[in-house]
Amino acid sequence: MSEHGFATDPFDPAHAGIRAGAQDRDELARILGDAYADGKLDAEEYRERLDAAMEIKFLGEVRTLLIDLGDPTALVRYRPRPDEGEDPRDRVVSTTSAAGACSRRLRRSRGTSSAARRRRARA
Repeated sequence: MSEHGFATDPFDPAHAGIRAGAQDRDELARILGDAYADGKLDAEEYRERLDAAMEIKFLGEVRTLLIDLGDPTALVRYRPRPDEGEDPRDRVVSTTSAAGACSRRLRRSRGTSSAARRRRARA
């Protein structure tokens, strides 16, 4: 991965004809999310730009989605992703564990837990 998250600099006119990949779309979504969080975009404009970002085919299309959000070199500077260095399997386990805990709580509240079923069977 390059230092700024895009496969190559999307603001360089020489790269305008290069096909955009998933990495480029992800980076574009991250930048738009930051702009939304900073109040530079309202919810509707954020959704519109994000939809457009997921449809880009060439890096030259990035410029039109970001040009009014600030200095291009500042927008594409390297920022570690929140999950960088994290084992993705850890997230799956914790998500699965949380889902299981929610499921157990739900069964208890409905009286369908294994303990509740045993009590009903004995009665």
